[in-house]
Amino acid sequence: MYVGSNDAPTNHGSTMNHPTPSSLAEALAATRGGQYAYLAGHVSKDGTVANRLFQVGMKYDTLLARAIDSTGSLTGAEIVEIAATTGLSTDLIVEAALAQIESWQKSLQGDRRDSGIVWTDAGVGTAENVPSAIYVRGVAVHTEYVVTVAKKPVNSKPKTIAKKAIRNRCEISRWRTFRLTSGFDYLAAGGRRVTPKTLTASVMGG
Repeated sequence: MYVGSNDAPTNHGSTMNHPTPSSLAEALAATRGGQYAYLAGHVSKDGTVANRLFQVGMKYDTLLARAIDSTGSLTGAEIVEIAATTGLSTDLIVEAALAQIESWQKSLQGDRRDSGIVWTDAGVGTAENVPSAIYVRGVAVHTEYVVTVAKKPVNSKPKTIAKKAIRNRCEISRWRTFRLTSGFDYLAAGGRRVTPKTLTASVMGG
């Protein structure tokens, strides 16, 4: 069973350690030959600033299928481990696992449209109806936090906690999609790079 995990976040005072690639070679190096997308200095709605590395070229349906298969194959020992980690009963873990599988199956069978977004193999997309935006999606590999913001504690129900623990064991929990118009230093993907100043629908090509 695949156990998904993010690299531990690290704090840095500036994104200046990650200069914008100025050549094809530098962009390819930053994205490991184009298999990854690198989003530098991304500012979230809550004020968090982070540098994000994604593995691109993966399909969401494939990740869903993997999650369903791995969760359906949980062993007794793994269920006990999740129960011990969350402080919940094994019966509740099993119940939550079945509910999560059902939810994933509905998503797999559903009609998920990309609202006119055209995606490239580099995990980057553009939309004719929003020419000032660019989209990036993939599996988060590493997140380096530049600025962190304290989050309010959430009192989740036990079953919700159990389902989250189950999701976190799968790659699907690290799937991310961002719509970018501003609020980032640069995006390097597919051997190309874009900054807010150069952002147009045609920058990333087809």
